[in-house]
Amino acid sequence: MASPSFKTRLLLAFYSTRNIAGCAAALAGVTLFLAGVIQDWWFPIVVGLYAAAWLIVPAGRGQMASTILESANQESLVRAMEDLYAKAKGKLPKEAAARLAHILQMVRELAPGLFSGEVPPAQSMALAATITRDLPQTINHYLKLPPLFASMTVVHDGKTSKQLFIEQLDLLDGQLVKIAESIYRHDADAVVANGRFLQDKFRPMAYTEL
Repeated sequence: MASPSFKTRLLLAFYSTRNIAGCAAALAGVTLFLAGVIQDWWFPIVVGLYAAAWLIVPAGRGQMASTILESANQESLVRAMEDLYAKAKGKLPKEAAARLAHILQMVRELAPGLFSGEVPPAQSMALAATITRDLPQTINHYLKLPPLFASMTVVHDGKTSKQLFIEQLDLLDGQLVKIAESIYRHDADAVVANGRFLQDKFRPMAYTEL
């Protein structure tokens, strides 16, 4: 993935939680100066308030661990998805968290059939990698963005980072539904075809500039 442009880096810094907290603290200092509470050394105090707030506030919203399952099975796949959902749901927008909850539901439903022996092992492992590696990476790339940047800045094709992220979750969810339906029909060829489509289309992206 290409590095963001200088303009994008400026926007990321401007919308960052640290900068917003620093500006709020600095504004409080200016307010105290205008109210006459502080007079001497007011400017260094304002700068110090900005710096203190910038240092205190965490840089990001935390990262999701990705797991490469070398010997995936029904229990390990469901457990990995449940753990991811538990850690991510409170950090994501409500729309994204709702989609992640449905993805978890689909993983629970398709996991037994995925490892029943009817689906080629290579395809089962590929789908497990999408869920346990690619999905956490996709979430991590989104969580690196300041919330205001993600929801307000258009980055590609007239869409914001938040819209692109939700589209990716919808893609994964939709393909999991198709894979589950194929498993219920005992249509291994359709499972493989949908799995390959998912591998081609669902890839972690930076959500800054595409």
